[in-house]
Amino acid sequence: MQELIIYIKPQQRDKVAQDYVKVDLLNDENISLTQVIQDIRDIDKVFTDYSRTFNLPASEINNKLFKHWYNPDIQGFDANIQSEAKIELNYQAFREGKVKLQEVTMKDNRPHTYKITFFGKTVSLNNLFGEDKLNNLVWMDNFKLPALTANVLTGLQTGHNITVDSVAYNSAIIYPLLTHSQRYIYDDTNNLTDVGNLSDDTNHDKTRGVFPEDLKPAIKASLIIKAIEQQYNINFKSSEFFDSTEFSNLYLWLHRDKGKIETENSIVVDSASFSCVSAGNSIRHDPLQTLCNVYTNSPTEFTNGVYKVTKNVYTPAGSTLLQENNYFTFAVEVTPNTGFTSVPYNILIFDSLTGEQLSFSAEVGTGTNSVLLDTPTSPMAIGQTKNITCKIISQVAFEFGIDITVGQSIYLAASLIAETCEFNSAASNIAVTIEDIRPTEQVPDIKVLDFLKGLFKMFNLTAFLNSDDEIVVKTLDDFYSDSTTTHDLSKYIIKDNHTVSEALPFSNIKFDYPEPKTKLAAAFFNLNNVEYGSLNYIADASQGSKYEVLPPFEHMLFERLSDVTSGVNTAVQYGLAVDDNDSSVMTAPLLFYGIYNTSISTPINYVDSTRPVTSSSGITNTTINNYWMPHNANELGSASTAPAFNLNFGSEINSYTLTDYGGSNNSLFQKFYQSYIQRVFNTKTRIFKFKAVLPLKFLLTYSLADKIFISGRAFTINKITTDLQTGKSTLELLNEPS
Repeated sequence: MQELIIYIKPQQRDKVAQDYVKVDLLNDENISLTQVIQDIRDIDKVFTDYSRTFNLPASEINNKLFKHWYNPDIQGFDANIQSEAKIELNYQAFREGKVKLQEVTMKDNRPHTYKITFFGKTVSLNNLFGEDKLNNLVWMDNFKLPALTANVLTGLQTGHNITVDSVAYNSAIIYPLLTHSQRYIYDDTNNLTDVGNLSDDTNHDKTRGVFPEDLKPAIKASLIIKAIEQQYNINFKSSEFFDSTEFSNLYLWLHRDKGKIETENSIVVDSASFSCVSAGNSIRHDPLQTLCNVYTNSPTEFTNGVYKVTKNVYTPAGSTLLQENNYFTFAVEVTPNTGFTSVPYNILIFDSLTGEQLSFSAEVGTGTNSVLLDTPTSPMAIGQTKNITCKIISQVAFEFGIDITVGQSIYLAASLIAETCEFNSAASNIAVTIEDIRPTEQVPDIKVLDFLKGLFKMFNLTAFLNSDDEIVVKTLDDFYSDSTTTHDLSKYIIKDNHTVSEALPFSNIKFDYPEPKTKLAAAFFNLNNVEYGSLNYIADASQGSKYEVLPPFEHMLFERLSDVTSGVNTAVQYGLAVDDNDSSVMTAPLLFYGIYNTSISTPINYVDSTRPVTSSSGITNTTINNYWMPHNANELGSASTAPAFNLNFGSEINSYTLTDYGGSNNSLFQKFYQSYIQRVFNTKTRIFKFKAVLPLKFLLTYSLADKIFISGRAFTINKITTDLQTGKSTLELLNEPS
């Protein structure tokens, strides 16, 4: 009989550190724990560890710990917060975790027993992440980029290397050739006016090809893992799966909303310094006032780029009749600074009081725009005020000077006379403000826990905490192969009986992704009546039930372009996120491998402009020979050698090499599930259930990866349930088929 000791740390009050308290236990209640790393009956469950609910007596020590929780009128123990706890056997460390108070049983209006649940540390991760989503991972914003077309080009050509806290992260952000709306073709000979033709032929090369707005960035999946560590103050052990080759160039597409990323590099001209340059007097006032005085004071006040006008009535000079001021004018002339004369930009004139847009124009070089207010067809009311200003918008960095002319029309001797006053900006290098593209604002809408579970399902991973409180993430195969420890438990087995049963309650397993949203993947399903990348593993058994492994990620079928005229395959592969109607579609979160495809023989034309191009004047284009290619395989491979890893569960023809490798293409199933699944479906595999009284030495040291021997037969552990006080245990073991 072992002594069971449970310690619980009191909840922190007033920022005072608390020591563990040894709690009192019920004399007549034994406590058992079940440990399992991966139950063959539920093979896609992850973060599975141990938890157990049991009762504690309402003793003086325990009452003090739980602080009158049963009384809602007293501010005491907070049951919504899990408290740290640890279990010892004969005063030797056994397990650490957290406890949660579930309920209190009352007798004669006094607490009698407390029901608590003890959670192993890995289970506690579920509670740690809660309902948080990836956009809560603020550390990712260290990888924000200014919304400049130059950054799109760099992201496509080379990728962005970004340093955070003196650590360099290479190719942290890329712009893969993956479009949200624009279909691409490649044709060196014909179709040279097709806006999606990527050929580097010089004909019409300023109006077709890849445009910055076509693409969205992607972030390395390993950086999301790092952001999770930073957000929750946890550590994933290094040199394990998240540092592996198969994970190193996995990316998440930053596709939160369908269509292009809406960013605006702009500046509202409402706080710039101006000087009045108009000479002469206003014809409105008697006695006379200068134009500069009239148009820097109410009711026609120009200040720092804002024209504040109020409709009122007045008596013109030389008249005794009341008149209304009207026909307010606001005219803008923008002069680009040296080095920016070929940059396209827009002028937006609007009322800053209401946000009403009054006029919009697209410009290159010196540009003008103007608006006329308070006309007979659109009059202002007496006393109504408008604050007229302008916004300058560009896709790239842009500097400029600006002249603004304001005015009104005035009745004089029964005639309507227009009067204006000009103001020039003091600076010729006013710069637009460059907006940042932040990963937290663009990342798909998915919970942190669901993202991790999705990875675990794809790669058949398992997780546990080591003695340094690091989360060790391994493939299941690696988990079992890493342990060389064996235990012969023959002498501890209760000999009177044991049971042998079939290993699985189902006859086939479906490995699949969600229903495809994108056009090519949907077409694949319609043609083949099976989802692209899926696998249906059917055993020889006939249980009649099916198990499904379904990660929450989109699975896209990428297209390698061939020259439309010659039919020759190009070195260009891209992804297209549109539906059957060629409309941009909101996909599930998309994971893909980023392949840096270099020195390609069919270069890509990149146009630094916006769609549609109405004039090629001032537009620059770039010939791209190296680009980031989206792929379902972690490398290009060749016609004879399959890439080392790919994201299909089943065997599919490689979209780039157009080869099926005889069905041996290193799929997710082949690399991460096959050995385990084939073993549990082996006709000689059974589940053996033994009763045993296990010694303390074993309970304190065993790992679920260890091999168990009983009467000369080798087993792996599926599940162990142990009464901690007595050592009486139920062992659920999987035999090693010969």
